[in-house]
Amino acid sequence: MAGTKRPRNDENEPPLITIDATPKPKRAYRKATKIDDAKLKAMRDERALRDQANRIAAEEQKRAAESGKLQRVLNSINATSSQVSNTLGAHMKELMDHIHSRQPDKLDAWASEQQASQIATEAANLAAYLRPAEGKRISDLLAPRIVGSVHI
Repeated sequence: MAGTKRPRNDENEPPLITIDATPKPKRAYRKATKIDDAKLKAMRDERALRDQANRIAAEEQKRAAESGKLQRVLNSINATSSQVSNTLGAHMKELMDHIHSRQPDKLDAWASEQQASQIATEAANLAAYLRPAEGKRISDLLAPRIVGSVHI
């Protein structure tokens, strides 16, 4: 004979009943409350302040990350001038990009000032080179540089 799938209950034994003595916590239900316009405005203002604070914190994190890049570059510079020159040569574009992203007006003014001083120096050197010595003519100075036979 085949066995049954369900266990057989003995009719003569009392049924096994378990009782859980710990009370179940009551479920917390949300209740709708009326909010007047002033309270609603205060809640919106509070939310706007939180959002603004979060945006400011995100911007500060971004700035910190950017300054971290610059700090890594500056930390890689050692005391010797050759290492400084090599590091600046290797990271010049990064440094200039970072400075330009922070203060473009100051970097542009500095670059213009540097170019103006360099042009002034080169102009003074060229003028000194082209100034003939005492008693010489300009044509005597330029004669060796004239290519071929140019008639003046």
